[in-house]
Parts: sequence; structure tokens; C-alpha cells
Amino acid sequence: MAYAVDGTLEDLDAFAVAEFTAHWRGPEVDVETNTVSPFDHDYLESLEHGFSVDLEWLKGAVDSTGDMYRDANGQVSHMPTIFVDPAGGVLYFVMTD
Repeated sequence: MAYAVDGTLEDLDAFAVAEFTAHWRGPEVDVETNTVSPFDHDYLESLEHGFSVDLEWLKGAVDSTGDMYRDANGQVSHMPTIFVDPAGGVLYFVMTD
């Protein structure tokens, strides 16, 4: 599953927390601010080839700096990758597990 939504930073933050906790047993969310996007060209290429999808719209997140939403306890398996680009006002979501 992969998508992007735009909105105000307040709305994107609330949406990110709600979406993150909906995909696992109510994990605590940790937000890492001012971090480089987890979506780089190599990762996007692997997703496009592995799932036969066109992720041209996700390329806007490459080289962006913003907020990364993570499990506070370090759980990564079955967790979504949620990144908010505050400059662009866009939330990017990818979940492959």
C-alpha cells in the first residue's frame, strides 16, 4: 500500500499518528523531526520493480527533509513508513509487510 495526501501540518500530523497506530497493536509513536526522507531513488526503484507499480508521485519525497513517524519501541516489521514533508505539506505512506 502506498499513497500521498496533502494538508495542513496539523492535519497531517494527526493523520500520521492515527494511520500509524491503526496498523499494529496501538504502538506508541515517536516522531523524528528534521530528518532526511527514507524514500531514495534505490528504494523507489526496488518498490517499482518488486511490485510492478509506477511511483512517479513518490519521487517528490526524495531528498526532502521532514518528519519521520516510527514505533517508539523500535518495532519495524509490519510497520508503515510515514514521512511528512512540511515544506510541501505532503504525507507519504508506504507499507509493504
